[in-house]
Amino acid sequence: MKKITRVLAVTSLSLAAFVSSNAFAVVISSPVDYDTAGLVGTADPGTTAGTATTETEWANYILAMAAGTAVVDGGVAFQTHNTDEYAATLSVSDWVKGSDTEGDTAIGAGFDYVMGKYDGQNAGYILFYVGGEASTIPEFSDSIWTNNQQNGYRISHWVGWTATPVPEPGTLALLGLGLLGIGAARRRMRK
Repeated sequence: MKKITRVLAVTSLSLAAFVSSNAFAVVISSPVDYDTAGLVGTADPGTTAGTATTETEWANYILAMAAGTAVVDGGVAFQTHNTDEYAATLSVSDWVKGSDTEGDTAIGAGFDYVMGKYDGQNAGYILFYVGGEASTIPEFSDSIWTNNQQNGYRISHWVGWTATPVPEPGTLALLGLGLLGIGAARRRMRK
């Protein structure tokens, strides 16, 4: 019985250490460009205003693109991060209007992807991956969209989605080791 208790204690401590090591706030650095960690890509619909449906479609379009690509489709210019690829399928039923306050960049925990709308005649939407953590996204679109004074456009609002979670390999490995330990302990008890 002591061995089972030890195995369970070690497994619990390992999981607690793993979970606590991942509890932090994500801060997307500024100025933002196509090499910024956490930036998935952009959608520039010109003068078309987004709705829950179109913003979800644009986010899914960006997520389906290869890294470092740019394309215009249906009048919307899309571009992705230079090297990092992201994959998910977002649902309009998971779309949540986060903030309507101009300049508000604080994101509460629970969203996997967040799309900021940066105002201006030549600006658009930037999709970020924040992985469910409380986050801060850039207030300005510097290096992506700038005005005549070379200043970035300010964020007007953001929306978020929760994607279907896919366990990380490390989490699955810890779970597997814990189950193997419990199975081995039960076999020894039977003998």
